Amino acid sequence: MAGAGLVTIKRRIKSITSIRKITKAMGLVATAKLRRSRENLTRNENFYSECKGILQEVFENYSRENVYNSGNGSNINLYIIFTSDMGLCGSFNSNMVGKALEMLRLETLNPRIMIIGSRGKAYLKKLGYDISDGIVEVPDNPSFSEAENVAEGILKGFAEGEIGQVFAVFTHFISGVKQFVEFQRLLPLPYKYDDCSKEIAAFEPTIDSVAEEAVRLYMTEQLLYCTLNSKASEHSARMNAMNSATRNADELLDKLKLKYNRVRQGMITQEISEIVGGAEALR
Repeated sequence: MAGAGLVTIKRRIKSITSIRKITKAMGLVATAKLRRSRENLTRNENFYSECKGILQEVFENYSRENVYNSGNGSNINLYIIFTSDMGLCGSFNSNMVGKALEMLRLETLNPRIMIIGSRGKAYLKKLGYDISDGIVEVPDNPSFSEAENVAEGILKGFAEGEIGQVFAVFTHFISGVKQFVEFQRLLPLPYKYDDCSKEIAAFEPTIDSVAEEAVRLYMTEQLLYCTLNSKASEHSARMNAMNSATRNADELLDKLKLKYNRVRQGMITQEISEIVGGAEALR
């Protein structure tokens, strides 16, 4: 019986050792990806800040009402939710979907939902939400051109009155141990039309085309910024989850090895006792 117990323990030790190798490797991969994502995010932050400054300067001096800052009258809202394509990243996706659901449940009309990442799409479909659009297999190093394609479709729908407000729900990356889910309104812009705006000198190109390009640049950069934050947060969450799993495997292995040694020692002690008993009986 004890021998069978040893075999079972040895199998568990072998199984957990194999799992530990996988979690350790995945943790190292996530650490390397996190380092690159942080570098990309750091490089992007200055450009993101400059884009916001340009947009603010343009609309502070814009002397006419514009659909991008005054709205288009539509009551249909679009929610862009940034999740991951893969699992094993702790509570990253559940926190994101939970925050999105808080906002979606307040909607009186059926909102439009755009999912970035396949995990969020699967979650919300199970809850009965209709996903109008989505992007899966987002690369670890998202490019400006990819964000631009998404921004073009959103701006077109907004200009045609298909959507009235655009919101982004993403994980804001602070550090490897601190991230939080952020909710931002992207459109309409937070710059109000002012009848008392100062006169603007003649532009070439026109101020309307400058404003149009500023909004397009801002939306593209905003989407890229959200994606970079989400990717860095995802890799951080996966790194922490895999490191935690590796530590748990180490603790479990220590307990199993201790149990194995105790059972084995018990078997040895029993065999010695039987030998001694048998010798005594032959006297």
